[in-house]
Amino acid sequence: MPTPSPDTYDHEIIVVGAGFSGIGAAIKLRQAGFEDFLVVDDADGVGGTWHWNTYPGVAMDIPSFSYRNVG
Repeated sequence: MPTPSPDTYDHEIIVVGAGFSGIGAAIKLRQAGFEDFLVVDDADGVGGTWHWNTYPGVAMDIPSFSYRNVG
């Protein structure tokens, strides 16, 4: 049987955006027992706004593992 192309995939749920909200939605879906979902993003990876954009001079007042320094 030939491998289906992405145009022929069918999923019960599609999550648009692979930032914090999209990843959180995927986690909650899995916890709720859903397995047939797909997370899509226009970028080639996850992370959303805080991963793809840099904000020179912006600092955090508390340590956080969620944000990375892209300096």
